[in-house]
Amino acid sequence: MTQAPERRMATLAVAIAAYFLSYAFRVAPSTLATRLADSFHTTASALGFMSSVYFWVTVLMQIPAGVLSDRIGPRRLIAMGCLIVAAGAALFGLTPDYPGAVLGRLLIGLGSSVLFVSMIKLIAVHFPPHQFATMTGVGMLLGASGSVAAGAPLAWATDLFGWRCLSVVGAGLTALVAVLAWMLIPDRQASGAHPGPQDADTRPWLEVIRLLIQHRQIQAAFVVNFGFTGSFMSFSGLWLGSLLVQAKGLSLADCGLFSSVFFIAFATGSTFMGRVSDALGSRKTLIMLTGALFLCALAWFGLPGPVRPPTLALNLAVMGFSASGFTLSWACAKDAASPAHAGMAVSIANTGGFLGAALLQQLSGYWIDRLHGGRTDFSTYGAQDFKVCLLLHMAAVAIAMLAAALLRDRSQTPHPAPVSAGPQPTR
Repeated sequence: MTQAPERRMATLAVAIAAYFLSYAFRVAPSTLATRLADSFHTTASALGFMSSVYFWVTVLMQIPAGVLSDRIGPRRLIAMGCLIVAAGAALFGLTPDYPGAVLGRLLIGLGSSVLFVSMIKLIAVHFPPHQFATMTGVGMLLGASGSVAAGAPLAWATDLFGWRCLSVVGAGLTALVAVLAWMLIPDRQASGAHPGPQDADTRPWLEVIRLLIQHRQIQAAFVVNFGFTGSFMSFSGLWLGSLLVQAKGLSLADCGLFSSVFFIAFATGSTFMGRVSDALGSRKTLIMLTGALFLCALAWFGLPGPVRPPTLALNLAVMGFSASGFTLSWACAKDAASPAHAGMAVSIANTGGFLGAALLQQLSGYWIDRLHGGRTDFSTYGAQDFKVCLLLHMAAVAIAMLAAALLRDRSQTPHPAPVSAGPQPTR
């Protein structure tokens, strides 16, 4: 290896910074829901659509992002993605109307959709194979910490400076990361890069995707992501903050503080799930256990009566920690593919999560408005109004648990057709 460790760590730090900012933009609407509804005079369904645009564009970009990371490399993809996010964040903060906010959110989702897979690709190319799992865990922990920044710190800063100012500042920071990515991240052809097994693949990627989609393990992982991951991203990305403020009576600052408990628990749990599953010798068991805990934590929000802060904090910690169990579904999808196709397998499974989040955010907003027709003032919605939202998310998790029962652990999982040998064809 000719690339200095210091250079490799600087390279990874830039990729993690990009992922950190994209994660913060993803979940910020949860903390800012009431402020956004007031600023754009939206109903619950309109707010759900505006937030879900991020996930819809990510659904469409999951597989293309994997292909682009192979074609043009992480350096160009991270730089371009960050510039698109910066443009979207600036538009979101400056636009006076709802259509402009939707367009800004779309651009944020478009740019963010390539950043996670670029970070994974960069780790695979610029770090030796025996460090892949460790560095991926570090990237997940630090990147997902963006959700913590979008909790209490964002709520406090919003009270001081306003959400529009912070959106523009976020745009500036993301543009700076784009410049750093271009300056510090080497091209994939740089010396010291570690060629991955995908270099031996001789099949067109469309054929590979078709074969992977037909694999039952990957289909089950897709549904697990749809229900479990989708419920997590939809609830934490929009409805958690609204529920805490409007149904539980918390202030915006307290909402941010308790939301941070949730996201800290999630980020912490993400680093431990892989090791725990290895110790148990079963990913399937852990997915089902954490899914059941997440389902119970969701149900707790539907209980009547006042909320005691210690109980709320404990429930959010359990909820966040158990939510990290969905990350094991990526490993289940990877186990079902040959090493050359692991990235595509994970992208297919991950598409289910973003699709679930997009549908749940829109459906929740639609039914909240429909069941309490006539009211367009989002700030007047209370505890009863959010019960349908909880039920939809709980149903999605229940579907995910049924799919998890069909998963096979690594030793039981057959691989698809092996990678063929021979020269690389033109694609």
